[in-house]
Amino acid sequence: MYKAFIVLAIVLVSGLTISYSQTAETTQALEEYKQIVEENRSYRTYGAESGLKGNTTYQFSDADRYRWYTSDHEGFRVYRFNGIRFMDVFSGEMSTARDTMLPVLVQSVTTSNIYTAGIRNLYEWQNNNWKKYAFPKNDRILQLKEYNGDVYCIGERGIASLKQGSWVYRTFKNKITEAEASRADVSKSGIVYSLSVKSREGLTSVTSIFVKQFSSLNTGLMPIAQNLLTPTPPQTCFDHQKEVMWIYFAQTDILFKYNLKNMLVQKVSFKPGESIQNISTTDNGKNWLITKTSDIIKAVELTADYPKSSGMGFNSTKMTFNPAYLDYLYLEGQLMPISSDKSLAKNYLFSRIRILEPNPQTRILAVKEFMIPFQGSVCKQVYNYGNLLLMDVVHEGFLNVSRVLILKYPFERITSRDIIIETESYTLNYNRLMDSILIQREGKISLVPLVIICERVATGSNMQMIDGTKPNSAIDKEAFFDNHNLHYHYQNAWHKMDIGRFEMYGKPVKALTLNGIFWLCFENALLRFDPKLKTSYAYTAREGIPEGMLAINIESGKLMISTKEATYKFNEYQNILKLDIPYIIVSDSIKVIITNKLILPYTQRRLEIPISILGPLYPDLCPVSYRLLGYNDDWITKGYLERIRYLKLPYGSYTFEVSARAANGLQTSVKSFPFKIKAPFYYTWYAYTVYIIGALLIMFLIFRWRVYSYREANRQLELQVAERTRELQEWQLRMTQSIDYALLIQKSILPQENQLLRLFKEHLILWHPRDTVGGDFYWLHELPAGDAFLFALIDCTGHGVPGALVSMTVNSALNHIVKDHGINTPEDILKQLHQDIGRTLHQESEKTQQDGLDIALLKVNFTTKILSFAGAAMDILIYQQNSPELTILKGSNNSIGGLKHQKNLIFKPQQVEYSPNTIVYLYTDGILDQIYEIKTRMKRLGPVHWCKIVGNMVDKPLAEQKVELEDLVTRMLILDDQRDDITIVGLMLD
Repeated sequence: MYKAFIVLAIVLVSGLTISYSQTAETTQALEEYKQIVEENRSYRTYGAESGLKGNTTYQFSDADRYRWYTSDHEGFRVYRFNGIRFMDVFSGEMSTARDTMLPVLVQSVTTSNIYTAGIRNLYEWQNNNWKKYAFPKNDRILQLKEYNGDVYCIGERGIASLKQGSWVYRTFKNKITEAEASRADVSKSGIVYSLSVKSREGLTSVTSIFVKQFSSLNTGLMPIAQNLLTPTPPQTCFDHQKEVMWIYFAQTDILFKYNLKNMLVQKVSFKPGESIQNISTTDNGKNWLITKTSDIIKAVELTADYPKSSGMGFNSTKMTFNPAYLDYLYLEGQLMPISSDKSLAKNYLFSRIRILEPNPQTRILAVKEFMIPFQGSVCKQVYNYGNLLLMDVVHEGFLNVSRVLILKYPFERITSRDIIIETESYTLNYNRLMDSILIQREGKISLVPLVIICERVATGSNMQMIDGTKPNSAIDKEAFFDNHNLHYHYQNAWHKMDIGRFEMYGKPVKALTLNGIFWLCFENALLRFDPKLKTSYAYTAREGIPEGMLAINIESGKLMISTKEATYKFNEYQNILKLDIPYIIVSDSIKVIITNKLILPYTQRRLEIPISILGPLYPDLCPVSYRLLGYNDDWITKGYLERIRYLKLPYGSYTFEVSARAANGLQTSVKSFPFKIKAPFYYTWYAYTVYIIGALLIMFLIFRWRVYSYREANRQLELQVAERTRELQEWQLRMTQSIDYALLIQKSILPQENQLLRLFKEHLILWHPRDTVGGDFYWLHELPAGDAFLFALIDCTGHGVPGALVSMTVNSALNHIVKDHGINTPEDILKQLHQDIGRTLHQESEKTQQDGLDIALLKVNFTTKILSFAGAAMDILIYQQNSPELTILKGSNNSIGGLKHQKNLIFKPQQVEYSPNTIVYLYTDGILDQIYEIKTRMKRLGPVHWCKIVGNMVDKPLAEQKVELEDLVTRMLILDDQRDDITIVGLMLD
């Protein structure tokens, strides 16, 4: 803050040298000052972005600390400020009531209720809504007054007060005009009094004063004084308790007392040379008469018996009066200007402020004086609010740089606040409840908190400077610091915090702990550090911390601050932050007032909870923690939320809890309220009763209907079954005939038995399709030379009819390759077969099936006794009598077909010289994949066990081997269904 003062001093001194014009240098200095003020966050300005419209005037703060304002926007507006936004709380009422509003807003001093009025209705703020009271017919409201908690509406034809929601109306004998109503007062008996002044111009100006009384009995005109020679207008003071009106002229000795009860007028006499300075009324209703002689100020309490007898009085000692002094009297906790001439406190250059404070024992007014270092500035206005004096000081050359000087009881020193104001036209106000200054100008309001929290308790320093860097601090577990860090002991461990960022506050002086909070004293700031929340806050001169601090200590649980001039007691402002929930909003638009037993219907389970944080300058920087017990018991902490929303809550009982934390780490108490969302009617006990009865009835009806329907369905089903059975039998007969014929066709392409007997000494053929027909078949072709033949066993993709169709295609392709192309070597035949099958099935296309086949192809030459073999994913077994073991000739790993994936296949030829009685075994994978019992375990047969089975029967004739193989297949099919076509071929070569 002291940097801001230095920059401001530069701006002010620079302004003296250049009068009213600003050079580039001063403009830059002013901009730097603005930036410092903004960074200090010493005040905040609200405008249209906060909902503020028109010229706005602060009125009062209610019991919940909401600030109320009125505005001239579109005639009349009422705003309630929730810490962030100005809420227009009356526009809806204006649009519906169609009333012409009076620019007035009052608050009852006893009930704190808030009232405003139109010419037809009185409006009372209750439970966050306006309640309307229609004024008696044939009359209209001219003025709204509040006295001792009672609200009076002065109408054109009578006066009315609101008692327990009903009007107490008294008519006037004669009408009252708007001008008379504007300056009227109301006695506690409800009689209206209006001061009437008549002036006559001539050689001299003379004034006559009358009091006009309006009641139901008569309209009286009471003359107070006539033909007075006075240059000043009359002023009035009203004693509502005693029903006495005081009428006086400032700077004169003219004072009239008008008793409203007996309608007597009395002129008060003064001593020679004694003149009236002012009559002021304190908050408790007492009136004080301030008079002055040549060198003495006198204050006397005006009682109902004055001047016959008076209340307490005070006198000053001899004083010198001159225009350089601004004098105030401090009585009953309030500052009262000694002079009633307001022009003395406006647009006048004062050098001193003098405050007279009474001593009840001696009845002498003690005098305190204060110098005001204006340095080329002017005091635009002086405001007095209770025990507070505000002086609005502005430099002549920089009208948008304003300094508000603050003098507050016990009037020990003058503090100041710096504000950037963009216009010359503005007013100051003071919010006593929030301890804040309000600066009002067109379309904007600035809030400047005072928060002075240091109380001077002694003159001079009585504390010894203590070195906060003492080396034994670590042993004593006390907080201490070095050049860059604060070291503190927390939760059985040492921690440190960087304090280099606070170097603008001067050197650190002392560190200590109080109630779990660490305090570090700098020369110009007091740092508060909360180790639990890891938050720090620097109290500076803007909160009333004195500069040039030497030491801090703890006495009786309080922090004591010592400077060269005095010792101060630090009282942390605990009530700076308040959280409020004015109401809740359900179904997006319905406001519901919070009560102890809040019950919401199930249709209103969409909730919005508005949050108001009242007190801090920047509530939007206050984190908010909240939870909804019964929905989510965990605390949720976020930045400031203007509204907390819950969508589609289930029915049940809940308790909403919320709290907020200020910048200095202080936290509000938890604000909570319970509520219940009623279960929908279809979840109530009587609904369940209806459900049970209805369910039982429905179950009975369903049972009866089901019995009937079952009987009817069975009858229809029997008819349908008989019909379907007949159709299925016919269909099965046709399918069986078709498949049987397909079997005949497929058998017709197989080698015939006489051909096999002619070419082989012995042979066995076990052809066992899974579905009557299949994809397995064997193929035989004798070469034209008569010295060799080709034999193949083929396993086509699929089984049943699809496999049979593919087998016909493959059989045709083999005949075409061998007979038409004359290819007779096994490897070339397979290579060509791969190409022909791919083209025949159009496997070059992207979306065609890539079906194929496995094949074992033999070429046997009788002359050379050479057996040539080539296979595609199929092997053969060869048994020769001169060899004790079976010989396995393995085929290629690739199957025929799938031309899209493999364009060309190469098959390796294998040749074996065979001897007479050599047996060649060909088989498909159907036998290998079938389940077989191996060592009491059910497993796939596989090639190893298959070779063992064949090896155990090779010495037997092929006819016997066929019987054993058929028996093997039968046993396998008992263990598991046939999985694939099974084909086994045994050929004995001669």
